[in-house]
Amino acid sequence: MWSADRESLVSDWTWDRVFIPRGPLLPALLLLGLAVGALAGIALRRTLPALAVAAAVTLVVRLYLRTAWKPLRGPLPGFWAVHLSATAMVLVLAATAVTGAFLLLRRRAR
Repeated sequence: MWSADRESLVSDWTWDRVFIPRGPLLPALLLLGLAVGALAGIALRRTLPALAVAAAVTLVVRLYLRTAWKPLRGPLPGFWAVHLSATAMVLVLAATAVTGAFLLLRRRAR
């Protein structure tokens, strides 16, 4: 991958601009942002604070994942194991946020 601010080709798969877009982690992060945004919107009842919370949570999860896979070095066969594990973790967080949103919505509808 070529970067405009560098003169070199990036071949290290642990770099997050290489790691995230090459598999199902990017859609999982988008689903997490949507789910957390829905939960925050129901909980806060304000649009912009809910957007800020969703963006902050998604950013924190992405930064956590970057620090989690950064110590890993090695050939590309380790890529899919780490990528699918990270995707599963993000999807579990998204499912938890969706469940929380539905429970909160049901409680408020009573």
